[in-house]
Amino acid sequence: MISKQSVASPKAGNPIWMIFSVILLCGFLVFSLRTGVSYVVQYRTNAAIYVWQQSLAKKPSLNEWQDMLDSVEDMLVFDDKNPELLNVRGLLYFYRARNMPESVQKSLQDYKHAMVDYRAVIALRPAWPYGYHNLLYSKMLANEVDAEMHHSLLNLIKLAPWEKATLLDTVKASVFAWASLDVQSRKVVKSYLLSVSDKRQGEVRLALSDRRYQAYFCKQIVKGETVVLCQ
Repeated sequence: MISKQSVASPKAGNPIWMIFSVILLCGFLVFSLRTGVSYVVQYRTNAAIYVWQQSLAKKPSLNEWQDMLDSVEDMLVFDDKNPELLNVRGLLYFYRARNMPESVQKSLQDYKHAMVDYRAVIALRPAWPYGYHNLLYSKMLANEVDAEMHHSLLNLIKLAPWEKATLLDTVKASVFAWASLDVQSRKVVKSYLLSVSDKRQGEVRLALSDRRYQAYFCKQIVKGETVVLCQ
């Protein structure tokens, strides 16, 4: 005799799980949209700065610069720990300080704004050499020679000694900061300068195209060493 088993009717989906799934989906969509828009803003800002730097004819108006800054800051409202966004905001302030100066005081304020962002970038991405490079170069142009500059220089030498995009500025900053370095830091910096002078002579020559820098480099830093650039 075949027993008949009752077939349970399918249960309706648990509404709690359905709501949770919808919330997750919405969260994913918002995150994806925000990430996409953030990338577009970063790309657009970096591209604009690159174009502006090509020639004085490309220099933006103050309103154009402000519009670009506003777009970055609008994204930072939702993503204030994004190192790429913080970096491009720093680049915008750095650009205005160097290329659109209203006054010496205003330029110094812009350099300081840029430094705040670069410090945040370093805190978020301590192994990324460009954070140290940007902070170092800003401090150099603002004539802020201090322990933070030394720390940035040593980290840049450690993380990216041969990086083409930063090598020239690293060499310049090494010469600029030399007089204020302690004995141990001078050993690190001198070893680095001797190495790049030997292996990347053309770039070092370009970095020291200012005769004052070259003279100081030869007479104070590598004095007594065999360096082709100084012969």
